[in-house]
Amino acid sequence: MFAGKTTGLLDRVHYFRGAGVPTLLVKHASDKRYGSGQSVTTHSGIALACMSASDVTDIAILAQQNPDVKVVAIDEVQFFGGDVAGWAVLARSVGISVIVAGLDRESSGKTFGPMGELLAQADVVHKLKTDCKCGLLAHQTRRKPDAPEGMVGGSERYESVCWECYYRRG
Repeated sequence: MFAGKTTGLLDRVHYFRGAGVPTLLVKHASDKRYGSGQSVTTHSGIALACMSASDVTDIAILAQQNPDVKVVAIDEVQFFGGDVAGWAVLARSVGISVIVAGLDRESSGKTFGPMGELLAQADVVHKLKTDCKCGLLAHQTRRKPDAPEGMVGGSERYESVCWECYYRRG
């Protein structure tokens, strides 16, 4: 949605790594934007090396393979299948903090993937907004007419809109 979700996530990863806290950064395997499957990259080009996963089972395996990890940071969490929220609660119970970035709603307005349950289980939620082309605050992402639903993408596939523009398709 171009509101700084990934930038905020990478800032937190930098903070924890700078403090010497073992941190695992994960993105969805389908995210091949910016030419790399091996980094989480912001729209402005800031990148950090990461691991890729297809579902929550892959994330759990990555965490088990890195037993010193104390923080798992997940970008574009809305694309992950499986019980992400349940795994996050389990991870929390064994001393692993889970930080996620993702869209809470699809462009159709429905809850996106595991986000509803993640929001319910979260200790802290930061809902970011950006500007709509009309100048109001954008609360929703709208898929452009020729872009398929549910695809990872940037401004070539999606735009951020306020509720008025969302409903009037302006």
